[in-house]
Amino acid sequence: MGRALMEAAPNLKPDVIVVDIGMPLMNGLEAGQRLKEQMPAVKFIFLTMNEDPDVAVQAMRSGHPGTC
Repeated sequence: MGRALMEAAPNLKPDVIVVDIGMPLMNGLEAGQRLKEQMPAVKFIFLTMNEDPDVAVQAMRSGHPGTC
């Protein structure tokens, strides 16, 4: 799923990407970080069922380091 996102997003040129953090093969955080490098203006909404607050902090930091 993460790899499919990496292939599709640059062609689709979205303003916002909704990402599940727990995707197989490449998780949403990793895919988001890589896409942010390629598409700096894109915004992300991360979704997760994970109850660990550190996962939420990591997601927030992935888009704008130093803001959490």
